[in-house]
Amino acid sequence: MNRGKGAKGGEYNVSNSVETEFFQSTERLVSGAGQDYTFKMTDANRIQYYVMCISAFSNKKGLKERDAFNYLYKFKGIEFLVDCYEAEHTLSLEDAVDDLTRVCRNNGGNIE
Repeated sequence: MNRGKGAKGGEYNVSNSVETEFFQSTERLVSGAGQDYTFKMTDANRIQYYVMCISAFSNKKGLKERDAFNYLYKFKGIEFLVDCYEAEHTLSLEDAVDDLTRVCRNNGGNIE
């Protein structure tokens, strides 16, 4: 299990199973877009950030990590994190969770 720190010092526990599931689903997302892409070790920081965001989202919304991941994947939150990593990773996890909530709501999600 990995640990991450939120911007305000709160810790988020991240299970390796969610990290593995995210990695595999992101590969499917990228390959489904017709891109030829192989993950490199330099992607580890990005993946760790994505997983921390999923964990923070699950904690704030009272969801299991797997359910949070499935929700974010279905309503384009994961795609948003991947596409907007450069800007999002400079913000606090709390801001990232707020952005994920907004993106998912704009794509049919119903979690406030």
